[in-house]
Amino acid sequence: MTLHENQALIEISYGRMALKAHSIERNLAMILALSIGQNPEEYNKLLKRYQKLTLGKQVNLAKEKNIFDEELLFALNDVVKTRNELIHDIGGLVADSAFSDRNSKEIIEYLAIFTAFLTEVSNILSLELEQKFGKDVLDELRKIAEEVVLKWHA
Repeated sequence: MTLHENQALIEISYGRMALKAHSIERNLAMILALSIGQNPEEYNKLLKRYQKLTLGKQVNLAKEKNIFDEELLFALNDVVKTRNELIHDIGGLVADSAFSDRNSKEIIEYLAIFTAFLTEVSNILSLELEQKFGKDVLDELRKIAEEVVLKWHA
């Protein structure tokens, strides 16, 4: 594989990782808002506020509110630490195509492993959402979110 092809794979892997991390942030914001909000208006207000928080602040708030068990909080803290390293420390290297052939294979493998971990955590959070609030509520919330996105694209 050429260095150019490796760089493309790094960028694809990095993008997948970033999307999974975003999925976790989105699910956490929803869980926080639904756990605290008492009505749709309050939920929407809280959701907007929690979506602006960093992932680390979302996790800390979930810990303060005692929303998750220790095992999930440990996993979320690991997500925050590793995601921050990848976004803030390695992101520039990815953008600058600064990996050698050998290093590019290592970073692709590492990103794949971390993305699998993120997928697992995201799935757990999705189950938490569904168990706590029901599929019907989540479907309604997703419709609201889709309407916002469609307005943004118009």
